[in-house]
Amino acid sequence: MVRLQLLCSCRPAEICILRPSDVDTSGDVWLYRPETHKNEHHGRERVICFGPRAQEILNPWLENRAADDYCFSPAEAEADRNAKKRANRKSPMPPHNERRTPR
Repeated sequence: MVRLQLLCSCRPAEICILRPSDVDTSGDVWLYRPETHKNEHHGRERVICFGPRAQEILNPWLENRAADDYCFSPAEAEADRNAKKRANRKSPMPPHNERRTPR
């Protein structure tokens, strides 16, 4: 998310609400029109351009999502992080933690 934001000079909230349905991938430069943005009450349209480097970062997130799902999910990121931590664990898992079910 941060690399994409730096390449496109957009606001964090605009990256957080990014959905595949909001991105026009028909041209060489992809155009993203956020559903809501900071200056919409002034009647302005916000268009964010994704060039080739941003497209490389964004493409895997667009391919693996339904059109109305958000590209970046905090729950998925946390589950992935915990899975990596468990895989890299050096000591054996205590028996009481192996039986534990997540809340």
